[in-house]
Amino acid sequence: MAEHYCTAIIPRSCKKAPWLCTSSGHSGRRFWYGTFNIGARRNLSLLIDTGSSDVSTNPDLYKPSPSSLDLHRDGVLSYSTGEEDGCGTANISYHTYADAVSFAGSTACNQTFAVVIAKPPPNNGTITQFPNQGIVGFSRTFASATQLDAIPFFQTLCNEGSVRECKFGLALGTDGTSTQISGATDRKIYVGHLVTVDADPNEVVAFDGAITANGITTLTGATIISDSGTANIVGPTSDVRKLFDILGIEDVRQNLPGCTAVLFGYYPCDAPPTIGFSPGSSTRPFDIEPSASQQADNGNNNCTAIVTGIDLSPVKPLWLLDKLGSRASMWTLIKRVAS
Repeated sequence: MAEHYCTAIIPRSCKKAPWLCTSSGHSGRRFWYGTFNIGARRNLSLLIDTGSSDVSTNPDLYKPSPSSLDLHRDGVLSYSTGEEDGCGTANISYHTYADAVSFAGSTACNQTFAVVIAKPPPNNGTITQFPNQGIVGFSRTFASATQLDAIPFFQTLCNEGSVRECKFGLALGTDGTSTQISGATDRKIYVGHLVTVDADPNEVVAFDGAITANGITTLTGATIISDSGTANIVGPTSDVRKLFDILGIEDVRQNLPGCTAVLFGYYPCDAPPTIGFSPGSSTRPFDIEPSASQQADNGNNNCTAIVTGIDLSPVKPLWLLDKLGSRASMWTLIKRVAS
């Protein structure tokens, strides 16, 4: 479980905190987690997800505070990727409450969130609870764009004045550790210039960019979603096959639970490919660390590539990047506009 700390101590009562806060995190099941307090429950290890917008805890974990409010609303949360390989779906039943939610020294005093109602999975391709103890979505700005019809957690911090600036950053390392910055840009944890891209407040954190193979641009104008709740890198089948061909990676198409078809790639473990991503107008690709290029070591010098081909959207081709930077030593900064 991650430990957290802040450059200032926030009182238990809700109060504006005009300072920069830092939280350490850790990787488990190849997802990223942080430590949160919800109501009277302390030290919940919740998945930090830039690919969704809602706060949820798994069954029997939430302890109401004196200010807790039962919103008397039930429903089902749906997620298009539920497993580490990008397959599967999640259909998670819930009941809603409002209470204080704290992270890295900042508190959202009146945050709507879901408590999961335990139900058995209907099949092998569907999950009905979150990994570990729950999830916190950091995407989108407006309540109308979320499944709970509630203002997302970080936007609540912005609206209540609990952060100095309405921005947060994820610095995710290749060694299983991470740092999340809330309320400012911490120049101590990156070098060079930040590349900025426009993000739609009604959508997940997405931008146009390019994909490179061995330093050569192979695809431009790709729609790339920065999703810290995805455990690998997923791209459209046709794009991934082209990438594999250029890199000499053997591709194999398989059917898995929760996926109609997945394109996997296999390569010699002692000769990892060089795959990179260039956000926005940047001409410098951020290459995946060689040690992080594999999804699995199959033995006999055969590795499964971290990139897989899955056609996620029938409307437009999409790339999902796991923790944009955890495999490329890249720092992600998301700035929100307070509503």
